[in-house]
Amino acid sequence: MIRKAVIADMPELLNIALEESKKYPYLSPNKESIARLITECISAGSNFGFVSVLNGRIVGALFALSHKNIWAQKMSSTVMAWVCRESIDGVKLLLEYLKWVDDRPAIRRAGFQFDLEVDSRVIRVIDRLGFKKHGGCYLKIK
Repeated sequence: MIRKAVIADMPELLNIALEESKKYPYLSPNKESIARLITECISAGSNFGFVSVLNGRIVGALFALSHKNIWAQKMSSTVMAWVCRESIDGVKLLLEYLKWVDDRPAIRRAGFQFDLEVDSRVIRVIDRLGFKKHGGCYLKIK
């Protein structure tokens, strides 16, 4: 089940974020900073925060911040975290995000940057969904 994230999800979301960061020994995650970012994505109507729930547990999340686009007059939305332990839910989260972006005329560009170890199947999915590679980022321009 995909649903909007709520503040009560914070303990599970922090655990997922900290677990994921262990994959990258060069990172020094700051629990307070992660909590602030997640709270901003959940609480502000201009941002996106959704989770995937399976058997009562959060198994995935996608968070994005909206901000002024320095290259255009409209806004941009940037995915800050996209984590999913169930592959089908990852696609569902991305589709929910794209629907959210499409419903906001003020947002002109949606984008994100992958980790180095991204699964090639993910690249094929985002290509089919209209994202195009620009430098090190994948963008969808409306």
